[in-house]
Amino acid sequence: MHCPRCTFPIEPVLTHGVEIDHCRRCQGTFFDAGEAPGVLGEGARFDSWRELWLAHAGKPSMLHCPKDATRMLEHTVPMADGSVLVDVCPHCHGMWLDCDEGKRLHPLVEGGMRGHGIGGYLFQFLTQLPLEVWNPVRRRPHLVYGLLIVLAASFALELLEAAPLKAYRLWMLVPVEVLGGHHAWTLLTYGFLHAGWLHLLGNLYFLWIFGDNVEDHLGKRHFAILYAAALVAGGLAHLIANPQSHSPMLGASGAIAGLMGAYLVLFPRVQLWVMLLVWRVRMRVLWYLGAWLALQVVMQSTGAHGTAWMAHLGGFAVGAFTALLLRPRPALQRLQA
Repeated sequence: MHCPRCTFPIEPVLTHGVEIDHCRRCQGTFFDAGEAPGVLGEGARFDSWRELWLAHAGKPSMLHCPKDATRMLEHTVPMADGSVLVDVCPHCHGMWLDCDEGKRLHPLVEGGMRGHGIGGYLFQFLTQLPLEVWNPVRRRPHLVYGLLIVLAASFALELLEAAPLKAYRLWMLVPVEVLGGHHAWTLLTYGFLHAGWLHLLGNLYFLWIFGDNVEDHLGKRHFAILYAAALVAGGLAHLIANPQSHSPMLGASGAIAGLMGAYLVLFPRVQLWVMLLVWRVRMRVLWYLGAWLALQVVMQSTGAHGTAWMAHLGGFAVGAFTALLLRPRPALQRLQA
């Protein structure tokens, strides 16, 4: 066989008891299917890395598989210090790593996929919340960090207030008041208040799970635009659905639903760990959020009380549409791949 990078003959080399194919000129290495775990660790098993390929679809590589000459697919692996390009053969599932790429991938391989193990299972069993299988970020999501702090601090102030409902009613969204021309600012401020610990923690969790990737992909400015647009859209949808209501609405779920809609647009191939009673299964985000949307529609149609279902639907729709408008060109190419 010849090196797909420099065409130099590649030689079999025994490493950790596994015979791999190595190019002495460019120092690249080809791993047949099943060989990588023996050298890099169990985290490099193809069944696990397949989730990475689903999260970030590959594009045709300049390289051809040294084993069967099939044109390989080039996958971008986001890392804390940049990214690594990994070439994978779609036919034999062999993998080509250029010089030192194995070393750069070692922390990823050593850590494995998010949510694996007994810890992830117990968390999901107790909470029934989803976990991403694989979708790392390249940069720290500072706006998401800030929102987590602001929402938690706002709730702490609510708890310190002796009469929270009376004191904070001016910041909650009351449909009859806003439609009557009063307190228009509540279309924004309602999203920074919460009715209880479970309400707050649920929103913070989904903000973290879906928001970090959206901020990483769109950038801080576009993320801020999308979050604000979804927040206002959620409030407006609630007004339209409940024009005569005197009940105040509060909570960040309209804006966070917008992040969920954006996530679906930007990362349709990502899979989630989802708990079905006691069984944990992998499910594409398309199906998970599709089921979530269906639930919102059913609950709104049946007149279920206690949750602003239309705020969720309005925020989700505007978040998805805004992501379509603001997504960078590489994201568009990825969706079309």
